Amino acid sequence: MNRKKYDKGIYIEKSMILVFSLTINVVILVFVPLYLISNKYELFDKRNNYTTVHGDKDRTIIHSRGMRNNNPLNIRYSPRNRWLGEVKRKRDFEFEEFVSVEFGFRAAYKTLMTYRNKYKIKTIEGIILRFSPPNENKTEDIINKISKMSGIPRDKVIRESDYAIIIKNMAIIESGKSYPIEVIEKGMSIK
Repeated sequence: MNRKKYDKGIYIEKSMILVFSLTINVVILVFVPLYLISNKYELFDKRNNYTTVHGDKDRTIIHSRGMRNNNPLNIRYSPRNRWLGEVKRKRDFEFEEFVSVEFGFRAAYKTLMTYRNKYKIKTIEGIILRFSPPNENKTEDIINKISKMSGIPRDKVIRESDYAIIIKNMAIIESGKSYPIEVIEKGMSIK
């Protein structure tokens, strides 16, 4: 008699309940925190621009990779380079990432000083040919733009005092933003 009472209803094996329970736990314990963490700092807005959130501050729309990485000249990533001010946890393994834009400008200046001192590259033409090679860029157009923007002929030896303006103009072309010269000089002065 008691048996008929239990014949009605749905029976689920214990192993199926265990699998279902584990699946729900994995979703809750792994994927939800990952989603929340990733969206706390970086989201896509409706225009496919990155939105970076800095603590309690308002959101700042960042339009280019160079701006997002605090790397206004888009210096390529190399594991051999140990830049001062580079982020500890990289997200972009193609380009360098810095904790602030000043450290990005420091790296840009150090790169151009290496060109000058090690490779004897001292002109806009020489810098751009090495920095933005023709197989990746419209190098001639970039050389002409930097020369016109800075007022320095492409084949003239650049004075040390002119590097800030060269870097400023390279940043405009690479990242699409005109940074204040004071920010660039601050980065260049970091030892």
